Amino acid sequence: MQIHAYCTVVGQLVPALLPKDAVVLEQGCYFIDGSVKENMIEVSPDGFIDVSRTNQMNNHYGVLEESAVLEIKCPYPNKRTLPVHYKIPLYYSTQLLLEMHAKGTRKAW
Repeated sequence: MQIHAYCTVVGQLVPALLPKDAVVLEQGCYFIDGSVKENMIEVSPDGFIDVSRTNQMNNHYGVLEESAVLEIKCPYPNKRTLPVHYKIPLYYSTQLLLEMHAKGTRKAW
């Protein structure tokens, strides 16, 4: 399911909502050092939306004005969950914050 969601983001949402020169890049894993141990945490965002090459003066129509990590979640619907999240569930916040830290950005999509 996630590959379909990734294709929807890249093929439909990014062209419709972001400046035309925004680029979605696939990402590998990143390691975050702890205060005592190196490579203490490993994170791997699903992608990175790069708008750094966008001319900021002409970015009046995009919803994203700085680069952001991309994390896609495809919850499997059952009796206790909805097929769509309308806000980010709290249990994903640590993962998103660590990915944002690893990429040095303040935004996540």
